[in-house]
Amino acid sequence: DSLRDQSRSRRMNYTFTRALAPHVASGRKCSTIRNCTHKMPRPGMPFNGTTGPRFRPQVLHRSTIQLVVPISLDLRGPEFIVTLAGRRLGEFELEWLASLEGVDSARDMRTFFDLAHGPVLLPDDVWRWIVWGPADPAAPEAPQPSPQLILFAA
Repeated sequence: DSLRDQSRSRRMNYTFTRALAPHVASGRKCSTIRNCTHKMPRPGMPFNGTTGPRFRPQVLHRSTIQLVVPISLDLRGPEFIVTLAGRRLGEFELEWLASLEGVDSARDMRTFFDLAHGPVLLPDDVWRWIVWGPADPAAPEAPQPSPQLILFAA
């Protein structure tokens, strides 16, 4: 139990670019897609969204991780193929995922990952879609994943 308590108290810190920082702070962006090779987040763990220099980061959002789901992104061909928990997303679901990621469209999300990683397959054995909750219960509700996404991601 003590190891479980330690992992829950360990805060997951994620740094966001200046372009995405306002979306994290406002609650428009309530999820992230990350390579989790070293630290695997779990629901219930504290979350810190930050921006700026590593040694003096500006905290944008403090919350709790709600959902962690394996995700793969195939950037090798002309079609943007995303699978979440082993299920390929349709066009509508891909647009919804892009909106949770704080970008305007799936095309913009594809461009972001193309620039960051090139034409590769980002496999679901180490990549995770991480969703966090609102910062404060009194704050306006941030967009959350649809029940359909949660059902097939569980």
